[in-house]
Amino acid sequence: MCYSKIVKLRPLLNQLSVLIELTLQKNKLYDIDGRSHDANEIAGALTSMLQTSYAAIGGYSGGGALGDFSGFFVADVDEDPDPDLALYYKRKAGTKIAALATDGGSEAKREVIDFLVKLLDKPGTWIEVSEALANVLLKKRGIKSLDNEKQVRRALDGKELVWHGKNPEGLTYGTGWYSRKIDGQERTKVIVGRPAA
Repeated sequence: MCYSKIVKLRPLLNQLSVLIELTLQKNKLYDIDGRSHDANEIAGALTSMLQTSYAAIGGYSGGGALGDFSGFFVADVDEDPDPDLALYYKRKAGTKIAALATDGGSEAKREVIDFLVKLLDKPGTWIEVSEALANVLLKKRGIKSLDNEKQVRRALDGKELVWHGKNPEGLTYGTGWYSRKIDGQERTKVIVGRPAA
């Protein structure tokens, strides 16, 4: 095909790309593969939400490069057409939710937890949490922690950890607590959900 034909086709291709843009239905969770065109299309929103949500604690501990994630669960829950919340995941012992983020809107902050709870009900989906999110999931929502040390160690794929069982700081919910180093700091965590065997 000669250059002049490509130039003539460009306006048509631009119109076609508008037609195939990612359109999110309101209040529906979409699973976006991290290597897909859709992920590239919303990369700015994904990066912005992650930076905004983790700014108060110095940023996301994993670095936050979108290429570090296998994919993203995203939803639009407010008036504008952009994604308002995202659950970033990695393929580890099933689907490990690695980060939660919102655009800061009140609807998104409320809905991201509701979507997370629904996802954690699926076999093979899990998340590693500490005090604040553990309080919401275990105490307020009544979800069980993974309390089997052998299964926890398998899900974390040999990462060095110190098993506690009961929370060493006296929290009364969950009996699958452990400590491990993350970014050079000792963190006390618990797994919620059901990692793949």
